Amino acid sequence: MIRPNKKQLALVWNCIEMLETYREVYSTFGNDISKQYKLNEGDQRFWQNTLYEPLVASNLIHDDRFFVPDGTAKNYGLGNDFVATKMNYCNIMYQLYKTAACGLEFEVYDETATLVIDCIRMLEPYIYTIAGHAAGHEKVRKMGPDDIRKWQEVFLPKLVRGGPFLPDGTFFSTGASAHDIPNCGIGADGLYHEAAIPHFLSQCYKYLLKNAV
Repeated sequence: MIRPNKKQLALVWNCIEMLETYREVYSTFGNDISKQYKLNEGDQRFWQNTLYEPLVASNLIHDDRFFVPDGTAKNYGLGNDFVATKMNYCNIMYQLYKTAACGLEFEVYDETATLVIDCIRMLEPYIYTIAGHAAGHEKVRKMGPDDIRKWQEVFLPKLVRGGPFLPDGTFFSTGASAHDIPNCGIGADGLYHEAAIPHFLSQCYKYLLKNAV
């Protein structure tokens, strides 16, 4: 990953602030990760005139290139048409929070921060199974048996159902039982559609940036 310079890092935070305002809208899409939403006109201008060149064209943030690495397709992410599916949204928020965290030294002074970092280390390799696919993100995948066991026994109870209560299934459904609905987020069964991994990783990096820097 390219480490952002001071100017780029400020723009990363500007982009996070802008896109976080769309989180509630995307949460209403439930488990439909192909449903699209378009930036409002003011945010379209800000994305196109201020953010796109230093963040995306520079290859600091993998927006459309996350899905089509050779750059031949421009509208698989937020792209140049200002439209993003829920999958696209989960990816770009992951990219932004991870980039914001790049190069920082975290003060791992409590069990929660340690668990969050351990969870990041477990989930990051799954990104490589998602990247490079322009379609098919609704396909249900399964974590490896050791990872499922660690997720069910450690991370789910201590990070999602307890502790910091990081959003997982609740972003893809509603109600208290969202963590137990099959394929809703990573959930209790370790089965997931591909948006669930970048989404949960974004929440992990977000937690560290707020609590362990």
